[in-house]
Amino acid sequence: MVNKVLILIPTNKDKSYCIGRFIKNLKSIDLTNCDVLFSDDTLDNDEYKSIIESQGFEVVKVQKTIDKLNSGEKINIVQCLANARETLRNEFLKRVQYNYAVFFDSDILMPKNSVSQLISHKKDIVSGVYWQWKEKSKQLDVPDLKKKVNYKYSELYPVCFKYQENECEEIGINLFGSEVELNELFPCRLIGGSKDSIRFTAFGTGIFAISRKLMNDRWRFRYNPDKPETTEDMWFSIDIRELGYDIYIDSSVCCSHQMQQWKNKIKNKENQQ
Repeated sequence: MVNKVLILIPTNKDKSYCIGRFIKNLKSIDLTNCDVLFSDDTLDNDEYKSIIESQGFEVVKVQKTIDKLNSGEKINIVQCLANARETLRNEFLKRVQYNYAVFFDSDILMPKNSVSQLISHKKDIVSGVYWQWKEKSKQLDVPDLKKKVNYKYSELYPVCFKYQENECEEIGINLFGSEVELNELFPCRLIGGSKDSIRFTAFGTGIFAISRKLMNDRWRFRYNPDKPETTEDMWFSIDIRELGYDIYIDSSVCCSHQMQQWKNKIKNKENQQ
């Protein structure tokens, strides 16, 4: 049976800094047997939506978020993203011709074979790999100054988390697991599952494939206002693990993450030249 895939992309005007590069990348990857659906929750009289539609893509508005914004209600950015993902999920469930969905965030740049590679494993959930910045600092001795200085630097880390050997399997809402080291993801392979030496507790939802079976199960994309430090992808990871699903990551699907910090770093560098 040929797998029919619906690619789901939550976005809004805040991603204007990277949407052009994203769409160029999207059009360059293998979209065989794929259709594409964006969501947008921007209050701009559909200006941003029209930009995406002019490139030949379908866009749905996230009415739940838009109604709240129109009423003057403040809404957390994570809640907006949860609403957007849930809107796209509901659209997928209504379109019964698709047996897989692949989520891309609009600040991710993907390899050409991303879709086919992720669904080739025939798993209910498989993520690719992308990176976040982590700002760090440390004290350095400077002999010439005869004092210590605070040295600030940035470090990239993969957006996924794992069980440690000394951790119980019931990692709950206060413990998402331990960070995965870069060397654990290579050589490139499919990682995860109950028999693997690395078992994932959570992953970033910037790029992942999900089966219709799992999309139709008893969970939803959500935000917990009682724990504002958490994100919708963490709750998604918890909910699907509680339903008995293993999280897999294909480290060969290695992506670039165009974060806002990335834009600012580039801009600062250009200003210095």
